[in-house]
Amino acid sequence: MKDKIAFAIGAWFGCGYMPAARGTWGALCALLLGWPLARFAGFLPWHFGVLALLFTPPAIWAATRVAERVGRKDPNLVVVDEVAGSMAGVGRRFGPISISLCGPSASPRLYRTRNPESVLNTGLTCF
Repeated sequence: MKDKIAFAIGAWFGCGYMPAARGTWGALCALLLGWPLARFAGFLPWHFGVLALLFTPPAIWAATRVAERVGRKDPNLVVVDEVAGSMAGVGRRFGPISISLCGPSASPRLYRTRNPESVLNTGLTCF
């Protein structure tokens, strides 16, 4: 049962099984989740930061468990890091009007669980 939950979270409910551009699909799903939260639920940028912080531990657990079960260090089907990273940047992108794809494409690098040195090359100028 835990494996099913880990695969569901790790592949972000199917986004990781897309035939191409899996990370892009994961970031897009985060945008599709973030936009209604900002637009209709009144989420502010700091709400998305808190959401990303709360979501990071289960995301790391799921990514680690999927990697162990698949037997690969960084399986392509794991896109939860893109989702968690995009949540961190999506609040800043959905300000009063503007939408930028810079945050979702750069911020997932902050959440790489198996490549911590990539944090040094995050492209923080996008924030």
